[in-house]
Amino acid sequence: PKGAPCLSGIAAPPGLATASPSERLEDAAIQSLQAAMGKLELGTSELPSVGSVGHALGRCKPCAFLYKDECQAAVDCHFCHICEDGEKKRRKREHRAAKRAVVVAGMATQALLQPGDHYAPV
Repeated sequence: PKGAPCLSGIAAPPGLATASPSERLEDAAIQSLQAAMGKLELGTSELPSVGSVGHALGRCKPCAFLYKDECQAAVDCHFCHICEDGEKKRRKREHRAAKRAVVVAGMATQALLQPGDHYAPV
């Protein structure tokens, strides 16, 4: 409405958060993991770097330098030091394959619909 204040950039109060049920469940799992990780000591084999925290949930990003030149950031690295060698490349390959599958599915759908055809859900 005209004259209404602009609210962009203002965060909703904690009680009014608009997270979906799956996002809330994921947040709860992350908080549970963080509580468990709080018992682990940073720099040990269970938690070798700061970025290794989300490894158990698959929410980490593999360190590209760990197996190549040795990571200079060590414990302070924001990337996972638990992932195996080649994990970054494997994830990248998997991501490209998923994108390719979406493109192929879209092309197949277009090929099935001829000009003049109208899509009507059954």
